[in-house]
Amino acid sequence: MNLNNIECFLAIAELQSISRAAEKLYLSQSTVSHRLKLLEKELDCELIDRAQGQRSSLLTPKGEAFLPLARRWLALNQDTKTFKKVSLFPSITVGCVDSLNIFFFDEFYSQMLADEVPIKLHLKTHSSPELYKRMEANTIDVAFTVEHIRSKDIVTEPIFREDLLLVCPPGYLPEGPVHPSSLDSAEELLIDWGTNEFQLWHDHWWSPNIAPFLEVNAPSFAVPFICKNNCWMVVPISIANRCRQNYNLEVHTLLDPPPQRICYKLAFRHPRSSHPEAERIFNSCLSRFLASIPWIDISNLNSQN
Repeated sequence: MNLNNIECFLAIAELQSISRAAEKLYLSQSTVSHRLKLLEKELDCELIDRAQGQRSSLLTPKGEAFLPLARRWLALNQDTKTFKKVSLFPSITVGCVDSLNIFFFDEFYSQMLADEVPIKLHLKTHSSPELYKRMEANTIDVAFTVEHIRSKDIVTEPIFREDLLLVCPPGYLPEGPVHPSSLDSAEELLIDWGTNEFQLWHDHWWSPNIAPFLEVNAPSFAVPFICKNNCWMVVPISIANRCRQNYNLEVHTLLDPPPQRICYKLAFRHPRSSHPEAERIFNSCLSRFLASIPWIDISNLNSQN
């Protein structure tokens, strides 16, 4: 059965007009009519009612019955054309908190795609508590977070640490390292990192009773504000580097800095993966990527955690 003839029939059925079907298909009316006749001859029945004086091309009962079959035929043809493009690679679903997905692991994912690693990635962004829940529900294969939450089913492994630095607009502060005591907390763009260690450090230098300039729970939301206002924020070096490179913001080291931020990798305590080879390849790529980043610390993680 000729697919072109079926496409003409479907266009006529949709538009109820041979002339409009011809316009849609960029064909002449005579060509559309000829293809319709060929299809009707093959099926040995009339599909379109050609009653005298009828302005619309309506389906006959046989045409109505053939319509769903024609649609399935067209869909099957499209599926056949795309079959060779279907990925036979195993898939792996990766969950991550906002700050790591946007400012750190995006380069890792891009590198895997550029290297054509034989894995199909599904990337998700969630909060740390939500990542643990989704891991436990087995809807995510591996996850990266900055919070260590106890779970009987999930192993939380520290994979790197990074320093926290101060970021501000150009000229907002003098050059060189900055001591926390010299900063005005009323001009702080405070990011809620969700970690007790950072909060203890923060409360040591600034009173919790003084409201910051702005408080947000995602660094990606903070960057546009600090670009347009005289304020400062304390962020991990992965974010600070992007702020300097992409937004021309100033970056300062802190005297008496906060504790380093730890990135944790979540994995199942008892293997559940249906694609162990995909996870093995993913973990191998991850190890090489982390080893290539000079400004993170991947040594003595367990002893320091």
